[in-house]
Amino acid sequence: MVGIALDRNFRLVEAYAEVMDLRYPVGLSSPDNLDLVAALGQVKQVPRTVVLDAQGQIVQDQDTGQTHFGTLLDKIASLKPARSPKSAVTP
Repeated sequence: MVGIALDRNFRLVEAYAEVMDLRYPVGLSSPDNLDLVAALGQVKQVPRTVVLDAQGQIVQDQDTGQTHFGTLLDKIASLKPARSPKSAVTP
């Protein structure tokens, strides 16, 4: 998980991350970064939570503000490949 702040004020973003005790990396991008906007689409509301699959495709885009972590965790769990049980190998 990474956060991307669309802001120009590094110190403000750094202070917010510290106060909110964010335990993941937060990058800073200018709100004018057209490459980022083109990749993820227009930001309608913040915060915005986007989940990408292993191929980089958007599989969930929550642009309704506050993140619902239960829903987010369920989506992430559904993307993990199923683990096959370890087979017993005898020499």
